[in-house]
Amino acid sequence: MKTPVERSHFVKMKSASLLAFILLSILLVPAGRVFAAEDSVEAKWLAVLQGGAGWQEKQQACRELRIVGTVQCLPELAALLTDEQLSGYARFALEAMPYPEVDALLHDALTRTTGAQQTGIVITMGVRRDASAVSIIVPLLDSADADLVPAAAGALGRIATPESVDALAQFRARASEAARFPAEEGMLAAAQRWIADKKGDQAAPVLEALLAPGAPSDVRLGAFYLLASAQPDKAPDRLLATLAGDDADLRDMAARIISETKGADLTARYAAALPTLSANGQAALVRALAGRRDAAAHPAVVKAVENADKSVKLAAIKALATLGNADDVAGLTILMNGDDTDVAGTARATLATIEGAPVDAAITTALAAAPAAVQAKLLDLLLDRRAEQALPMAVQHVLSGDAPVREAALRTLAVLGTKDNTSLLISAIDTSPDAATRSAAENALGSLCARCGDDALPTVVNAMGCARIDSRMALLHAVGRAGGAQALACVVQSLKDNDETFRNEALRELSDWPTADAAPQLLELAKSDQENRHVLGLRGYIRLARASTDPGGKAVLLATAMGLTKQPEEKWQVLAAWGTLKTAQSLDALLPFLQDPQVKNEAGSAIIAVAAELAKAGGDSKTRAVDALKSVAAACDNPAVVENANRALAGIH
Repeated sequence: MKTPVERSHFVKMKSASLLAFILLSILLVPAGRVFAAEDSVEAKWLAVLQGGAGWQEKQQACRELRIVGTVQCLPELAALLTDEQLSGYARFALEAMPYPEVDALLHDALTRTTGAQQTGIVITMGVRRDASAVSIIVPLLDSADADLVPAAAGALGRIATPESVDALAQFRARASEAARFPAEEGMLAAAQRWIADKKGDQAAPVLEALLAPGAPSDVRLGAFYLLASAQPDKAPDRLLATLAGDDADLRDMAARIISETKGADLTARYAAALPTLSANGQAALVRALAGRRDAAAHPAVVKAVENADKSVKLAAIKALATLGNADDVAGLTILMNGDDTDVAGTARATLATIEGAPVDAAITTALAAAPAAVQAKLLDLLLDRRAEQALPMAVQHVLSGDAPVREAALRTLAVLGTKDNTSLLISAIDTSPDAATRSAAENALGSLCARCGDDALPTVVNAMGCARIDSRMALLHAVGRAGGAQALACVVQSLKDNDETFRNEALRELSDWPTADAAPQLLELAKSDQENRHVLGLRGYIRLARASTDPGGKAVLLATAMGLTKQPEEKWQVLAAWGTLKTAQSLDALLPFLQDPQVKNEAGSAIIAVAAELAKAGGDSKTRAVDALKSVAAACDNPAVVENANRALAGIH
């Protein structure tokens, strides 16, 4: 959460582009430039300001004079302070100059400007922390200009003298509730400056005034946050008192401050106070102790896990994610298996998060002695933690008599299994006692093959020769997941198997092959007189053609596929694929099909897709596209296709 102190204390300029440009200019100051007088360079840019140069040249001169300018350039820059276009750039140049004459020039310009220029000058006075400007800025707090008032308050805050802060306090006291906020932000800014200057005791009364009831929540939170830095010796008592209070926002802020401060002695003090607080205060303090990441808080947090209040209990369990160690595993495991789903889920998340190999070892030890219901959860935990014990434990339990344990072990093997686990997974498929375990085993073997590729294939292929038919098909799917030339050869060989069911499964596997190296085999299938081989082979061949990124090769594949089609539905597939190739060759291939009553509307849709893209190239391509679209509109009888063709024609200019 951002406090007011973390936000700008100044109003935005009316010209957002001007502010953006100034910020960019600061970032673009070349490295190594020094703020020293360079007479020849300064003279060059002064000449720009004195002559008839345009706006862009003059703003560049202002940027350069910020770096090289001396007192010699002050009159020229001062003259621009009243200029609507260049005032901001002049102030940008003057802002960083160390000369006291700058302040006098700004004072004078303030009396000769209004609106955005006057507001900007006030902002610059604040940036320069010009204490001599306080007396002329204070009256502006009562201005009717909605932008000038917050600018004046912000400037007084940045100047941060007792006089400027007193003026802000007086204005706050007499202003309406809606008008107080700029003064309060200015007071926060001054307090922040005093704290940075090691004047915390001077800042404290200002912050305490802003903490009083009735101030906006953001102001009170900002004041409370700064007060801890202003008086660090008093902060622990103040923070603990706030944790014991009823203000939820301040309580959360107190917890944040505690979490951000350091020191083992403070940790011990806060931990000792934990039992004295209300449930809300304890929950907030536990969160704070977790943020400190100090092991000194561990005993207190462990004790808080037993708290009867659920909010405290949950906060303590979460805190162990950063403060916990291997000794907490047993207790968290019990909570993870409890009836309260909130507590169980939080304990599980904490066990997954606590860092360290000893925690992995403790979970493994707990797994060995746990009941089956807990074993499954601990196996999943080891997987989530990517513990080195995860795979050995999964191997040990993959043939467990308990279904959840088996499935958890198989989930681990799916993610972490290696080629050495291939035989084990094949055995798990063969011996699966139920459909859920079998599905998990098949998925694990497929995932392993996808990762290990050719390394796992020999074991899988050898097993395909002797397994049951349902297992053989599972192994065939795993071969498909492995991919590559060897796997493809195995699937093609399976088309000759004696078992028709297995042959058909191999046919489906081949028709879904994702890489272009299967194109020759699919083409052979597409030429087959057997209907199922023809249909699946052609479908797979068209899919590979459609996915091709080589325009020339894609055209050849599609032309070949069209020559093998037997049914209108098959032609539709090829025509749709032609529609993805945005070339003149596609139009040549598609236009004749406008004469075929069975497929003319599908051909028309594909022509529209191609022509709309070709028209963008202009010239002959545009002419061809227009002619093709007119042909579609004349030949097709589907109203939607005709409407799309006419819309595409209307869109071509």
